Amino acid sequence: MVLHPSLPVGGVFDHVVDGHRGITGAYYSDAFREADGYVLECLFDQPVDLALAIPGIADEHWALMHAFRSLAGFGVMLVDTPSPDNRVVWDAQAERLSVQYVLSAPDATRLRRGAKTAVRMMLAAGARRAFLTSDERPRGRPAAFTDSADAERVDALTFAPHATLLASAHIQGSVKMGDDPRRSVVDARGEARRVRGLIVCDASVFPTSCGANPMLAIMAMARYQGLRIVAEQGRYS
Repeated sequence: MVLHPSLPVGGVFDHVVDGHRGITGAYYSDAFREADGYVLECLFDQPVDLALAIPGIADEHWALMHAFRSLAGFGVMLVDTPSPDNRVVWDAQAERLSVQYVLSAPDATRLRRGAKTAVRMMLAAGARRAFLTSDERPRGRPAAFTDSADAERVDALTFAPHATLLASAHIQGSVKMGDDPRRSVVDARGEARRVRGLIVCDASVFPTSCGANPMLAIMAMARYQGLRIVAEQGRYS
């Protein structure tokens, strides 16, 4: 299972940005995909979600929220490495599904590298302060930065649980597609091998992380499967 985890990076500007207006996810850069395994993508949200993501408490948190119209943000989206230990399992005791996911050491290194680049880009764009969605204190100071050289402190980020926010909305590869029954759950048609008539039409059939927002790919998959099922009704009667 892979999640393409992303680390949001925010910036505080001296002028109104209104980053929440328009289509906030319309731009991306894959310039670092091949060499470093991450993609930069627009990322901004309405106040109710932003309040959950930005760091700090009390006055510090209020100051950032009060500057909402002067905030901008984007995300470092990692092309994460598949691991057999990362999976969706049934928790019998809690009687619910549980997602088990641990960021590998090489992936953490690449995500730090991407975050450092993103901080420098935010400052170069004119932000007077850039910050990560983290309450960690790399090298004893908050994860906020006012000059490019200071971004080196990102190397001390540990991605501590409940301290650094990694966002993801698309679980991929939990019932991945493939030709080998030992290594896949569905075949090339998306048909489950063990449950007759079950066809999976979302990102869970992806064999690995696509490293970008897969919304269009998921929509295309569902449309393709819908048209194919209608055209092959006799196969499922």
